[in-house]
Amino acid sequence: MWAISSAGCRNSNRWARRRPIPAKCFGASVVLEDEHGGEVHYRIVGSDEADAGSGQISVDSPLAQQLMGKLLDDEVRLPLQAGTAVTYWLKDIQYPAVENP
Repeated sequence: MWAISSAGCRNSNRWARRRPIPAKCFGASVVLEDEHGGEVHYRIVGSDEADAGSGQISVDSPLAQQLMGKLLDDEVRLPLQAGTAVTYWLKDIQYPAVENP
């Protein structure tokens, strides 16, 4: 199972294939599916790099916080103003390959 957690990142793709991937680190890319089957793609970045319009969300954003601890196919509810919410399902989690020095 792939999961998002508050743990740090590992630099090994071999490690990532065998265990849940921790996602509270910069660079995680996620694919979410909405209620109508549409997909949205986001990359979790630092707050100084965030630009939701281009798919870059801050690790401190409400959506990134809702993703923490989720597994693939888990429901993610994002509360909106006026008491409504948007529901997504987590469809993919990816990390860019990082080389060890």
